[in-house]
Amino acid sequence: WMKAGSGVIHSEMPQQEEGRMRGFQLWVNLPAVEKMEPASYQDIAAEKIPGYEIDGLQLKAIAGELSVNDKPVKGYVTGLSTEPAYLDVHFASSEEAVVTVPEGHTVLVYVYEGMARFGDSDYPVAKGKLARLSREGVLAIKAETGSRLLIITGKPIGEPIVHHGPFVMNSREEIQQAIQDYSSGRLVPGQQDLRA
Repeated sequence: WMKAGSGVIHSEMPQQEEGRMRGFQLWVNLPAVEKMEPASYQDIAAEKIPGYEIDGLQLKAIAGELSVNDKPVKGYVTGLSTEPAYLDVHFASSEEAVVTVPEGHTVLVYVYEGMARFGDSDYPVAKGKLARLSREGVLAIKAETGSRLLIITGKPIGEPIVHHGPFVMNSREEIQQAIQDYSSGRLVPGQQDLRA
C-alpha cells in the first residue's frame, strides 16, 4: 500500500517462477490537503490480509470496513480520509451476497471470473467488465458459483482532477509544477524513492 503524497518514484517488477498470477492496481486520489504529505510505502504479505468465510463466500479484505451479509469485515488498511474499501470476493458455494456500503460512497465492482448481477437488474456483468453502481442503498449481488470479483468503494472527494502521465493534481498549474520539479530532479520536498 503506497501513498504518493508529495512525490514518489517507484518501479514494479513482479516476479513469478510458476503458476498463475493476477495483478490488480487501485489508484485512489488524495484530497488536495493531503497531496503534499510525505510519501509512504508498506509491503503487505498475503498472510497478513484478513480473510473471511461468510455464508459460502470467501473474502480477502485488503482495505476498509464494510458489512457482508450483516457480518463486519475489516481490511488490513483502514482509517484513511477517503474511506476506501477493497474486497476480493469468491462465490465459493454461494450465489448471493449483500454488502452494506456507507451512504453516498462510490461503488465499483470488477468481475474477473464468472458473471454477476446487481440489485434487481437482470443485466449480467461478465468476466473482464467493471460496473459503477448507485451511491445509495446496499449492494445486492447474485453471481454464478465460482465467480470472483473485486468490490471497491470510497467517499467521493468532490474536487477537480487534472492528470498528465503519472501526475494527478487539482489544477493545470500544479501539474506543470510537478513536471518541472520532476524534470529538474527535484520532484517535491520530501520526495522518496520507493522500490516495490
